[in-house]
Amino acid sequence: MKVLTERAERFLKKMLSCGTTTVEVKSGYGLDLQNELKILKVIERLADRLPLELVPTFMGAHAVPKEYSKRPEAYVNQVIKMLPSVRRRARFCDVFCEEGAFNYYQTRRILEAARREGFAIKLHVGEFSDQGGCGWRRSSGRSRSIISITSALMRYPSWPKAAQSACCCRGFLIF
Repeated sequence: MKVLTERAERFLKKMLSCGTTTVEVKSGYGLDLQNELKILKVIERLADRLPLELVPTFMGAHAVPKEYSKRPEAYVNQVIKMLPSVRRRARFCDVFCEEGAFNYYQTRRILEAARREGFAIKLHVGEFSDQGGCGWRRSSGRSRSIISITSALMRYPSWPKAAQSACCCRGFLIF
């Protein structure tokens, strides 16, 4: 945890030196409750140390672990079971709705459970393919991010609405 904290702190200090005041920091690389909590605790520690507003987001549904590759629904169930344990450490719940990650129905299950737990909702959609996540209005999501598939944007011309935003990031994909 010390190495993760030190590394993240270096990045955040660099962002601060460039004038950044608020940073959304996501979990999602732990892929199990213990490691997701570790990442969220690091975010908490850094929020206490630095003059930045850190916005913690639980993204346990970032990738399906190898051991669940043949049974992704079992991992969806695990993510849903993690929600009560991570709730007090994260403000938002985000899901990567993408081919090879979580489909529309899995995303919907997780986000509906997250909403019941009191999370604000975000969607990470359309980076490589259009899985329908852009159009899921029932989520009351604050944002849909990493949208780079133009067809997804064209199918849903009526959003963003009030309290919703789209972060259309194309340039970073070439680096």
